[in-house]
Amino acid sequence: MDDRPQPTLETLLGYSIKRAQHTLRIALDRQLAEVGLTTPQYTALCFIQSVGPSSNADLARAGFVTPQTMHAVLTGLEASDFLERHPHPDSRKIILFDLTTAGARQLSEAHMLAAVIEMTMFAHLDRTEQRRLMKQLVTASEALDALR
Repeated sequence: MDDRPQPTLETLLGYSIKRAQHTLRIALDRQLAEVGLTTPQYTALCFIQSVGPSSNADLARAGFVTPQTMHAVLTGLEASDFLERHPHPDSRKIILFDLTTAGARQLSEAHMLAAVIEMTMFAHLDRTEQRRLMKQLVTASEALDALR
C-alpha cells in the first residue's frame, strides 16, 4: 500500500482554480446584472473591444462556449442594440459583430463593475504578487495547451 498522503480537495490545484473561477463568475454575474449583462455577454463585448469586429466562432472560442451558446449570447446583445452585424470582407458566409455606441457605453459601465470584483479578489495581494499570479496562470495554461 502507498504510504503517501492522499490528495484532498484543498490540495488539488485544479479544484482551487475551478473554485476561484466559479466564485468569480457568481460575483461578476451579480454585479453585471446591474447594467443588464451576463458574464458571457461581457466577455464577448470585451473581446470585440480588444480585437475589433469578430465572428461567432471567434467569440465562442474566446468565451469558452460552443458556437450555439455564443449565438444565443449575441442574439441577446443585438436585441439590446449593443452589437451590430457586418458582412466579412472576404467571405459572404461569415458575419462579423461589432460594438454599437450603446454597446461601448454599456461596456464602459461594466468595466467599472468588473474592476471592483477584481480589486476585491486581489485585495490581499500586492501589485508584484498580482502580476506574478497572472503570469503563473498564463504559464500553466500554455503548458497545458502544449499537450493538445
